[in-house]
Amino acid sequence: GIEHLRKEVDTSKSILVVTGAGAIIRVVSIVVLRAERSDGSVFMQVGKWEGSVVKGALQLPGAKQEAGELVPETLDRIFATKLTFLEGKLEVLGTARENEEKESKEFGVQTRYLRSICSARLLADVALDMHVCVEKPGEEGRLRDIGEDVMHLSSSYGRSFHLMQRALQETQIYAAPTGTQSGNLYAWVAADRLSLLSSSGAEKVMTSWLSGLALPNPVMIPEQACEYDYELECTLSLVV
Repeated sequence: GIEHLRKEVDTSKSILVVTGAGAIIRVVSIVVLRAERSDGSVFMQVGKWEGSVVKGALQLPGAKQEAGELVPETLDRIFATKLTFLEGKLEVLGTARENEEKESKEFGVQTRYLRSICSARLLADVALDMHVCVEKPGEEGRLRDIGEDVMHLSSSYGRSFHLMQRALQETQIYAAPTGTQSGNLYAWVAADRLSLLSSSGAEKVMTSWLSGLALPNPVMIPEQACEYDYELECTLSLVV
């Protein structure tokens, strides 16, 4: 609540402004990365894990911009803390900006989100040094079982599920640990599948699919400056 908001303002992750009408608006600046390969696929975070719990969600990687920080500096911080495996492997092409105003679910106050979307392209002949996830033994039928569970729903949903099923089975998932038993899951997602995998019901299907993948063994990871931010995750999920 209020204490959390005060801490956020004190750490320069947001500011509060008063309008001419006397209303208070919280302002948050967010920088996200939209990286593409030569085939048009977009680099997306598709989920995360904490211990044995896996959650699927399609979003662009990003971070809140701190006070006095320029967009290129925030992007450098994203590479240094979240996307070390991409550092030096992308050509940054430009930045587009978009604004949105709505009530923050976390703080319950009207908030203006200022997004800087940095476009980039993967350099030619570059490979990512990341753990590639494969299905756990005995989990090969997981998506088929989910499909049987939704067959009683509308035929349109059933068709959407089978499209999601095919999209996931054809997408290579990468794991990037952020702690001893936690991390983020990424993938190059075909541009024509972004809407499908961010549509209604997709998060549940993705969570079930990702839960059947073998994740890296627990490893020692240096402490990183990228603590979990619920509101940031909700905001990034809207940017595709």
